[in-house]
Amino acid sequence: QKDNDPKHHSRLCSRWKEENGITVLQWPSQSPDANPIENIWSAMKHKL
Repeated sequence: QKDNDPKHHSRLCSRWKEENGITVLQWPSQSPDANPIENIWSAMKHKL
């Protein structure tokens, strides 16, 4: 999980991820529409 720590964006780290086939995916916190807890809360509010 990336947390905007500079070491996660270093050229060395980026090169290592590329050389090792690591793909960085967006986490739900970075994509609010895909955040499952929001959908769960919405469903719970609807039922209450």
